[in-house]
Amino acid sequence: MSRLNPQNDVSSTCRSSYKCRGFTMIETVLAVALISIMFLAVMRTIGATKANEFKITRQHGALLLAQGLMCEILNQPYEEVDGAGVFGCEAGEATGNRQHYDDVDDYDGWLSSPPVYADGTAIGHATKYHREVMIEWIDPYDLSVVSSSETGAKRIRVVVRFNDQPVMELHAIRTKVLEDPYRSQKTSDLRQ
Repeated sequence: MSRLNPQNDVSSTCRSSYKCRGFTMIETVLAVALISIMFLAVMRTIGATKANEFKITRQHGALLLAQGLMCEILNQPYEEVDGAGVFGCEAGEATGNRQHYDDVDDYDGWLSSPPVYADGTAIGHATKYHREVMIEWIDPYDLSVVSSSETGAKRIRVVVRFNDQPVMELHAIRTKVLEDPYRSQKTSDLRQ
């Protein structure tokens, strides 16, 4: 019987067998490079998703702030109830809060950073936002024409900024409601 060298048996077995084969240095470097490229692509995708998510959240917050203020303004009468034709705040209304505002044009030039409720208390989690309102008379037959005197129509603009960058802008038109002559005649006929 011949004695075989155990080392020669193992090495000859590994050379002929595919199972004993290891990774070469080049294969290892290529695998690491491929994994790195895939990891970089995944991280960029996650980063873009987070940036988009932040943008959508910021816009949604700005929309809510703009809508809330616009609703508040549109719930006011077109002009002072007593008919005092002053555009803007009347005496006693410019006290730092909006609780005393009683017509649409009182809001002209109003701004707040951070946004506040009508009573002047800050709106939570909105410290980086800024709201401002512009109101102007416009031609009711051509809404792009601004007028310097009463026309019966006012354009309301609410702008919301985030870190001094405009994020949301809402526009609304408020008109003076004229009494229907037919309805007033009918009402006076009923009274007689």
